[in-house]
Amino acid sequence: MDERLLKSFATPAQLGSVTLAAGRLNLTQPALSRQIQRLERDLGVPLFSRDGRNLRLSPQGERLLADVHEVLAASRRLHDSVADLR
Repeated sequence: MDERLLKSFATPAQLGSVTLAAGRLNLTQPALSRQIQRLERDLGVPLFSRDGRNLRLSPQGERLLADVHEVLAASRRLHDSVADLR
């Protein structure tokens, strides 16, 4: 699974805002929205409920968020281990 797409899901979920998350990820808001849509399409489930400008995790997104955090933490540990080997 693409780590970049997982971050594109986890960051707005954490911040509650696509705009704020886009700034943190150094992306434009439309680019981040496209990445979220791609992940939703790849997974086949909606990750967020959108009500105008309000963004909330969908029930499916809530269930996946903890797993995504674990995957991202494991990825960071792997990167750290590789750095230590160098």
